Amino acid sequence: MAQRNDPEKIGKEEEHSRLMTLAGISSEAFIGPKIFTGGPTMKQFMDIFSLPEMTLLSCVNDYFINHSIEYDPVHLFRDDAVTSVHVKGMMYNWIEQDLEKYILHGDETYAVLNRLVNNGKKLFLITNSPFNFVDKGMKHMVGKDWRDLFDLVIVQADKPGFFTDKRKPFRRLDDTGVLQWDKINRLEKGKMYKQGNLFDFLRLTGWGGSKVLYFGDHLYSDLAVSTVFYIISLSLCLNRICAVICELPAASWISCQNGNICK
Repeated sequence: MAQRNDPEKIGKEEEHSRLMTLAGISSEAFIGPKIFTGGPTMKQFMDIFSLPEMTLLSCVNDYFINHSIEYDPVHLFRDDAVTSVHVKGMMYNWIEQDLEKYILHGDETYAVLNRLVNNGKKLFLITNSPFNFVDKGMKHMVGKDWRDLFDLVIVQADKPGFFTDKRKPFRRLDDTGVLQWDKINRLEKGKMYKQGNLFDFLRLTGWGGSKVLYFGDHLYSDLAVSTVFYIISLSLCLNRICAVICELPAASWISCQNGNICK
């Protein structure tokens, strides 16, 4: 006997197929063991940083489909436009021109940082952003004396490479962001540093183990390197909420990839 087709189920499947097509992704990527057995890889859009890129890709795909333009989704996905916006500094320039529009004042952020300092905690900031952008953004968000809150500030850290590449040394920046050439034998409060690596960071500071709590908001840049889980405690912040504070062994990263932040 033929089974009756469920209109609601068919409608959901058609909508799912449409969304997959707009995203330029074959539904085959989600079906079967390929995703777990080293088959075709698929980039995961899983954080707030991905929203603009997802929107852009969807709009361009939609335009091509509606205008019957033949294209290969792979070429579109691998276009360097999004990367160029970051590498060439255009994004930073646009934000700096209108900080009020793009960056919120962080009264709560300042209160938390100030409380930690007053309770004897040592704070550090490690970011991939350049000095000028960090300085202007933090002054707008926290205040002109924001650097007094941190024992260490490291810019253009090149995460996630920062966690694994031992070859990149720390470089010192002067107060205007100009790169200096002296060898770094210690990391000092009040000074700005560029690049470096996790291993030198731990060696020069003497910090490590459960005494260090690292807050990250990007799954790949901050948390994807399994070796770091043996060294420091981690806290993953999602949707402005400190979701989990835990120490993850390398084996638990599989759980993270499948949607469970920590067990």
